[in-house]
Amino acid sequence: MLSYPLFALMHHPDPALIFVAQLGFVVLIAAYLAPYAALMAEMFSRAVRCSGVSVAYNVPLAIFGGTTPMVATYLIGRSHDDLSPAYYMIACALIAVGVLLVTPETGRTAID
Repeated sequence: MLSYPLFALMHHPDPALIFVAQLGFVVLIAAYLAPYAALMAEMFSRAVRCSGVSVAYNVPLAIFGGTTPMVATYLIGRSHDDLSPAYYMIACALIAVGVLLVTPETGRTAID
């Protein structure tokens, strides 16, 4: 949800503010990725854990990460708003929150 203010900060001509925005993105990405490995390991049984984690990580990364530059260029071209990729990030974040809300909590169960 902070992508729009951080994108706006990166659009500023002052290099110090651009650095602050980049630092903000780094902190948010770290907060997102820190529990990610444990979550992914808990989602799959031991028999398919390696394959499940690799597919569940790499397929969305290829789809969203691979197409993001093209989508960002398209959004900027159509809207003439340099901050429009922030809306794409917000949409992806909302999808991720929706998925997290329906992901079962497995903290109190044994992992086989």
